[in-house]
Amino acid sequence: MLTAAHCVTPTAEFPIDPTRVRVLAGRQDLRGSGGERIPVAQALPYPGYDPDSFTGDLALLRLATPASQAVMPLMFPGTEPAPWADASPAQIVGWGRVTPSEVNGRFPDDLQEAATLIRSDAVCQGAWGDLYVVGQHLCAQSPAVDTCPGDSGGPILGVTLQGRVAVAGIVSFGPEVCATLPGVYTRVATFDSWIRTTLGPTLPSESTAVPVAHALQRLYLATFLRVPDQGGFDYWLGWLRSGVPLELVAGLFTLSPEFQARYGQLTSGDFVKVVYGNVLDREPDPEGYAYWATRIENGSISRGAMMTAFSESAEYRVITGIS
Repeated sequence: MLTAAHCVTPTAEFPIDPTRVRVLAGRQDLRGSGGERIPVAQALPYPGYDPDSFTGDLALLRLATPASQAVMPLMFPGTEPAPWADASPAQIVGWGRVTPSEVNGRFPDDLQEAATLIRSDAVCQGAWGDLYVVGQHLCAQSPAVDTCPGDSGGPILGVTLQGRVAVAGIVSFGPEVCATLPGVYTRVATFDSWIRTTLGPTLPSESTAVPVAHALQRLYLATFLRVPDQGGFDYWLGWLRSGVPLELVAGLFTLSPEFQARYGQLTSGDFVKVVYGNVLDREPDPEGYAYWATRIENGSISRGAMMTAFSESAEYRVITGIS
């Protein structure tokens, strides 16, 4: 499990014992009783972590037992140099405070998520000066959206230049009043080699992660052109693992307001053209266009079936890097 080093490093103010930490998996509502609490066998902060500069602020937790709950298989961005352009869309999730200041601060019972934008190093340094270290950090900001105390160690998810959903960063530090400055995250790509060396063969990869989870991840990206929200992902993953076909899930996706807002008013032919562009990033070849447009028009193939076929295609697996 990936987290922030400052979450598991004892200090005089917070004399935490990492071996007493429990990881809660499989629950999004703290008022419920589901999920499982897993003891941490070992906390491994990055050896170069500096609590004064918040550089190297990440750690790995070895769990005493594997999680039995369905979890989203997150990919690491690798060592790509600067995969996040200014204003790249991203998602943040966490249990942190939902009020901007510590006065009357409130912590949620439900897991929170929000859309934000990863900003350029220039924007981040302009806001934080020398506290923002290029290569070590990235920052994100959207109006009234930010991570807050209690979110530390959680992920910010982005899409790489290759179209892969990846952990872009780990919540590190931010302004005293949330959302008044960009939140700062440990840039995971910088530490890719250490993460892989430390975890060895246990690191989830495209060849070892659960195939049905990867299929759902691709379907989300192809259908909605965005990173899956954790709640929705867990819900539909349960369907797939119970034996429901991926095409049926895709058909239900096409009934959603989000899908209908993007594609609902398009003719069959226009739908095929737009999906080729959105999903495969190219114009349809004549044979492919004729095949899909004809069958969708006469009802022999549904729009959900087309989304399934595209998300499962070898071409899209190469585009997303999710096999």
